[in-house]
Amino acid sequence: MKNKYYTPEVEEFHVGFEYQVLDGDVWINEVVGLDNTGDLEFLKDLIIEESCRVKYLDREDIESLGFVTYMKSVKDSFKLGSTVIRLKVEQILIFRYDEYTIDELLFKGTIKNKSELKRILKQLNII
Repeated sequence: MKNKYYTPEVEEFHVGFEYQVLDGDVWINEVVGLDNTGDLEFLKDLIIEESCRVKYLDREDIESLGFVTYMKSVKDSFKLGSTVIRLKVEQILIFRYDEYTIDELLFKGTIKNKSELKRILKQLNII
């Protein structure tokens, strides 16, 4: 992936959404909370000015949530009942390993950032 960050669309913002805002020459980490969800005009201005950005999902983000990541099919080291997230070019695969199925595919698709991954994991009842 060429760029580590991208400028988000206003529709991506929701409670818990992680992004960065440019303050002078420094990028400041921000999280949308209940108290700052209604300021759409401010967010639109940040987007137009390219003064906000979001980090693309990477291995570090996945592992920071406590999940195992792998690039190739390596099944011997996983505990039964564990959830594993496989990184492929432009695609995420989420598997569950248990005693009945070697690798049950729970999700296959594109996830742009850590906030979106958290939302999908909640929808899958994983977190």
